Amino acid sequence: MIIGLISFPQELPRLSSPPVNESVNGTSITISWSAWNENNDAGDPPVIGYIPYYRKIDGNLWIRNKMTSADTLMFTANGLDPETSTSFRVSAVRDGEGGEGPKSEELNVTTICDGMISTSLATIILIIERHNNQTVNSGFYILLNISISDRAL
Repeated sequence: MIIGLISFPQELPRLSSPPVNESVNGTSITISWSAWNENNDAGDPPVIGYIPYYRKIDGNLWIRNKMTSADTLMFTANGLDPETSTSFRVSAVRDGEGGEGPKSEELNVTTICDGMISTSLATIILIIERHNNQTVNSGFYILLNISISDRAL
């Protein structure tokens, strides 16, 4: 008598909610996400970790980061440009080759101004010396690249 086992393909895990913004400054954004849960999310367990992705909103290339452990539910993207919009997605990972599930929905976050306003000025100063209503000496100076900083915004 031969008894066969029926194997059903497992569905890759997928987070049903996008990540959320935890903190943002001029050059970094920290996101978090809820742990995969078989009652709320799609796919089959067990989930062994997560892979965060990010990209500039106007860019096409997603940056894939290292897989976190199953209990690490936070990621910080550093080295971003101030006042730049960035998209984030997270995928849940099941053990084994090809165990990474589809990416979550996107979260869009914009870094803030880093508190520094820098302005280059081109200023022309005209100097005229007068003596008895006659122009004695005239000339001009050009001042370039004067930086103005103000941290009290």
